Amino acid sequence: KSPIAIALDEELINTGEDEKEKIRASWKPSEDLLNKYQKGGIEVICTESGFDCHYDEKHKEGAFAALCKSKKNLIAGILSTTSFSWEQYAPEHFLELLKIK
Repeated sequence: KSPIAIALDEELINTGEDEKEKIRASWKPSEDLLNKYQKGGIEVICTESGFDCHYDEKHKEGAFAALCKSKKNLIAGILSTTSFSWEQYAPEHFLELLKIK
């Protein structure tokens, strides 16, 4: 590849990553948003993002599993945990809907 083609490829790759970062920074869980998911979907979001481990570390081992017993408690637990940053996460299906890969 020519240096120009390589530079263009790198620019496209970087643009894609920049877009992902913007989307991740803008995705924030809210009661309204989380209520649109089934409980299992919320659990996947928590696992993918690392929230489950963070919650266990802040409380005790198994605390996240106990939180998952009801959707209402799960959402309340997510929203009340202010020590977890969602800035580096957006659900993969959310990125795919926007055709960002």
